Amino acid sequence: MDKEQPALAWMAAALLARQPDAEALTLARHALLDTAACIIAGRDSGQLSKLDAMLATIGETGLAATALRLGVAAHAHDFDDYEEPASTHPSAVLVPAMLALAGERPGTSLRDMLGAYIAGYELILTLGKALGYGHYMAGWHSTSTLARPGAAMAAARLLKLGQTETVTAVSIAMTQSAGLKVQFGTDTKALHAGLSARTGVEAALLAQAGFSATPEIADAACGFIALFGNARSPGWEQIRTAGLPSISINPPFVKPSPSCGYTIRPIEAAANIAAMDGFDAGAIRRISVRMPEPYYRVAGFKNPRNAHEARFSTAYCVAVALADGNVGVAAFEPAALTRSDVRRLMDLIDIDAYGLPPGAGDMSPAAPDTVTVTLQDGQELTETVALARGGPGRLLQAGEIAAKYAACGGNPGTAQALLGASLDEPLDIRTLIEPA
Repeated sequence: MDKEQPALAWMAAALLARQPDAEALTLARHALLDTAACIIAGRDSGQLSKLDAMLATIGETGLAATALRLGVAAHAHDFDDYEEPASTHPSAVLVPAMLALAGERPGTSLRDMLGAYIAGYELILTLGKALGYGHYMAGWHSTSTLARPGAAMAAARLLKLGQTETVTAVSIAMTQSAGLKVQFGTDTKALHAGLSARTGVEAALLAQAGFSATPEIADAACGFIALFGNARSPGWEQIRTAGLPSISINPPFVKPSPSCGYTIRPIEAAANIAAMDGFDAGAIRRISVRMPEPYYRVAGFKNPRNAHEARFSTAYCVAVALADGNVGVAAFEPAALTRSDVRRLMDLIDIDAYGLPPGAGDMSPAAPDTVTVTLQDGQELTETVALARGGPGRLLQAGEIAAKYAACGGNPGTAQALLGASLDEPLDIRTLIEPA
């Protein structure tokens, strides 16, 4: 890393110069399709209808409003992807920002879209590496703090801005970064993604219009890393030593269930138990869920009162998985929240929250989740999951993501067209988020 250059300028130069390899482009293509699925699923969400009522009141339309709407829709059901090390929902911010801009540019190629996505995604990874898990642990919703400058990077790349303008765009986004995890379980969590996508679009367009912003914002004494980090944050020295992280090493976790990422491993463990020969949910006497305390702190609603809280309730998700063998969209419909069989199972659940081992961070395989079910006859059934399905080491394949897209209401033909599209052909991106 050039110590004579501000960290942000160095990052921007490196990311703009990178030529994504085939693996990176495939991961980005999958992320685009998966996020389109989530947007389609979120079109009828309560969050989007409330947002639309507000936008109609103030008469706001245009690119920024489109990014805001698409971001809220993408994150409405918490079905969108997430990543480690920054602990963000990256695609629910990056893709809406790019869709808003590309929707006005029908000649945009798929290569341009994927390249913009990768640049924004890898900037998010870099900020996460520099700050460490402590940023998320402190209470910041990283989707609203770190994905915001990532969206500006993606938007600037899509607009083909130069290095100076790109640095300005990211700096403008950084100065607007905010968002607290205390909003989890409310409409505002999805709003965070929408606001971040909107900021990315506006920041890139402001930079394009000639606005100025300091390139020292990332590494200044009172800058982004200093204020959002803590004494244990690796900082820029770690980035200088290891180099910029890549999407190929840190791919997105694509979700198989529309719930908090920290529920995905317990859901799988419970579903595996439910699939065992002779299992009968009605014969359960006791349920134990052992999981890391920092993860449970996020997904710890004990008695969820609505779908938002249910998505962040390990107890609810495990109970549904034991009762049904899976956790799908229907599990969060109002009628499902009061099911007597699920509530009975929730009452039997004991959470054993343990501390993370030294050096373990977000979604660490070194800190697995274990579900143990004790039946009335004393038999114990136990399952442990260390790698989340859909994440690194267990990525969902193209066909699985296409199936998710169709299940969310997308046209299967559109999914196949995207998966088989040439990188250099013009892409009318708007067709991706049209329901079948």
